[in-house]
Amino acid sequence: LVPLHSWYHSSWDREPGMEAGGPDSELRKAMPGVGMWTDHQLCKWPPHLANDEARALHFASLNRELVDSLAAALPPSAG
Repeated sequence: LVPLHSWYHSSWDREPGMEAGGPDSELRKAMPGVGMWTDHQLCKWPPHLANDEARALHFASLNRELVDSLAAALPPSAG
């Protein structure tokens, strides 16, 4: 288990939406708090991280050193 930095970006989401009448609309009714996320309203970002894609790429880049060091520590694969 390795904790990684991340930020959601919708272009990576391949699941159907939870909009009213959509395939997950019953789930939304059962989980009313799902529509109340405030990440986009309460988080303030510097100009270079002004959109979700920039934030997702930034947080993913923070993992590079850790992922590389873990990969280097793995035994060589056979064959």
